[in-house]
Amino acid sequence: MAMIENIRKRKELLIIFIGIGMIGFLIPYDAVMALFQQGQNQSIGEINGKSISVERYAQERDLRKSLFNYSSAQNLDTDLWNQLIDESIMNDQYNEVGLVVSDAEFEEIMFGEIISPYVQSTFYQQGVTPEAKENQRLIFENMQEQNPGMYLGYKKIVSERRAKEKWVEIVENGIYVNTLDAKHDYIAKNESRSFNFVLKKYDEIGDSLISYDDSDIKAYFRKHKGDREYQQVQGRDIEYVEFVVDPSEADLSSIQTELNTLKEQWQDAEDDSLFCVANSTSGRYIKFDYRDGDFDGPENENIMNDEVGTIVGPYKQTQGTNSIQRLVKILDRENDKIDSVKVRHILIKGVGDEEIARAQEVVDSLKTELARGADFAELVEKHTEDPASIPNGGEYTFPRGQMDPAFETASFDGEIGQLTEATSSYGIHLIEVLDKMRNDVVTVAAIDRPEKASPATIKAGFTQASEFGINYNSIEDFQNAADTMGMTVLKASNITRNQPNVSNLRNAYDLVNWAYDAEVGEVSNAIQVDNKWIVAVLTGARET
Repeated sequence: MAMIENIRKRKELLIIFIGIGMIGFLIPYDAVMALFQQGQNQSIGEINGKSISVERYAQERDLRKSLFNYSSAQNLDTDLWNQLIDESIMNDQYNEVGLVVSDAEFEEIMFGEIISPYVQSTFYQQGVTPEAKENQRLIFENMQEQNPGMYLGYKKIVSERRAKEKWVEIVENGIYVNTLDAKHDYIAKNESRSFNFVLKKYDEIGDSLISYDDSDIKAYFRKHKGDREYQQVQGRDIEYVEFVVDPSEADLSSIQTELNTLKEQWQDAEDDSLFCVANSTSGRYIKFDYRDGDFDGPENENIMNDEVGTIVGPYKQTQGTNSIQRLVKILDRENDKIDSVKVRHILIKGVGDEEIARAQEVVDSLKTELARGADFAELVEKHTEDPASIPNGGEYTFPRGQMDPAFETASFDGEIGQLTEATSSYGIHLIEVLDKMRNDVVTVAAIDRPEKASPATIKAGFTQASEFGINYNSIEDFQNAADTMGMTVLKASNITRNQPNVSNLRNAYDLVNWAYDAEVGEVSNAIQVDNKWIVAVLTGARET
């Protein structure tokens, strides 16, 4: 601690270090490792006795980041780590049984008659139609010629997911349920019991009605002093301030300039889907149905009324907690189109021929009960295997492109008031169509750019946060400076080792690691967490 304080008193030296750090901020990590001939043999973890090198993890992470649009770094890392687990553990199992995904099978599950569940959810979010499959085929053919690295990346991940789907199906089809288990399951789902009870809440009992003395307190202590909830556990307490790095006016202007340039190029493009894929940050063709009022801005009027082929934007749109700049091109329009439906359903799960056959028997019996006057909502509560729909009596209201394709097709094609069925990747759905809503719909394609800070803006935030940590390097100075500057000092208590989130901060691993390496009273350097630079002071530390 004394050494740290002596270093911090030499502010000029620290400023030089920060300058070197800012230069390092611009140099890729792998380039630094290569310079010092390090990193190749460093391990980020171990799975099933096999070491995962930093270099491999970084390469796989960069590949996934370029292929898919993840909502957060945590989701990206979780998906990648699960992939590495599957590769390390499952590949040996696949090889043992001879399970492979051939080129022909890849073509079939991507563009053929049997689209795999993973491909459906990833590439056919607007539904699986002959037009959509042909469009995806053209996109991938173009990608194979112009960007073979991206094509092979998608092929690798899709093939790995398909192998896992086949393995799960093999295992599930090998599970046998005997008659006794089936009987117990039926009884558990169909038998019910009624009982009466009385309730007296603790807060309804007045304190004056309860009497206790020191002996009661001591007895309680002796009885519960070994309880787990009262044991001291390892933890850290911090106070911290945030330097939020929002995009500057120059950053936003640069994004608009880029999109305006794309707008001119898009007007002359021969193929909208290929142009969108080539210029999308996610590498996907974003196409959707737009309805009057979907966007609350003047561009709504343009989208609803301008001619087919018109490009509208760029304009700002909020998506959750994030903002984007968007260009849209009007591809088609249809008046009075059925664009959403209201249905209720009962799901009977089943995978494989035998389970589907059993599910069909249950669905047939439910149809018989309904024909005899049974209440649909009561049957939902007793039989459905879609728990999320039970509170609503099995009801869903949804537009096109949000549900399993088979379920969606049956819902949109069915007649109001009539029963219909659909066999999806989950099982068999018994569906009653309750209503169909019509709207004037405009089909558009979109190119988005997230509103995010540029490297220069991020560096400026780093400098500001670093200077704060250097100049106010004690708990008292830290708190006084934050108060003088009008900054909110936030607190986080009982932080455990390897805790992913700290209060409102997501993916705060670096902050947690610092807290466990620091001493009480120590002030951190600037630590980046998402779009913020954090400066923290350790106020408490407990060991087990």
